[in-house]
Amino acid sequence: MESFDEKPRVMPEYRRWRSMRINDDIPLPNSENNVPLAEQLQVDPSEMEIAKHDFKKKYLIMENRLSGLENEKNQLKFGMQSQEREIERLRKGKGKAEEDLNNLRNDYKKLRTFAKYADLGKNFNRMEA
Repeated sequence: MESFDEKPRVMPEYRRWRSMRINDDIPLPNSENNVPLAEQLQVDPSEMEIAKHDFKKKYLIMENRLSGLENEKNQLKFGMQSQEREIERLRKGKGKAEEDLNNLRNDYKKLRTFAKYADLGKNFNRMEA
């Protein structure tokens, strides 16, 4: 039976390569420049990103203004509807008042006619007597 070696064998070329490799992605600390790592890694925004940010800001302002105008429109619409209801109520009242006025005029004419004949009757009775 063959024995199985549990430890993987590393070739000598790999050991040399590994000891000599340099990782360029990791910045080495610089004693001359004491700038924090976060500042070193910070990227300046491009013109496109600045324009995008300005656009978003203006968009939010316009959206707020639009929302305010929609609220104002709804309030004016509500006020207009209440005024229309009031106008309709007044029109109905005006129609009823005109009808009542016509009825009063007719009653007055009838009363005058009746009074006229009543006065004639009195005068006629006086003449007979």
